[in-house]
Amino acid sequence: MYSKILNYGIRILMILMGFLMVFGVFTQPRQDPSLMRMMGIVLILFGIYRIAIYHTRQQRRHRDGEKENHF
Repeated sequence: MYSKILNYGIRILMILMGFLMVFGVFTQPRQDPSLMRMMGIVLILFGIYRIAIYHTRQQRRHRDGEKENHF
């Protein structure tokens, strides 16, 4: 149970870090903000992808476990 919470929590933190990068919280005064925005967008998309993959694998494991119990 705790590993499921930890997995979702880390992936959500990844998405939040991406939003902070997009909105320029981590941008240095002399740094180009477009690079940080692009990296933030990539981090957000990667976090969403990881959540989707993890959720799909959890559902598949649950379905496979139910199939094994029926035989």
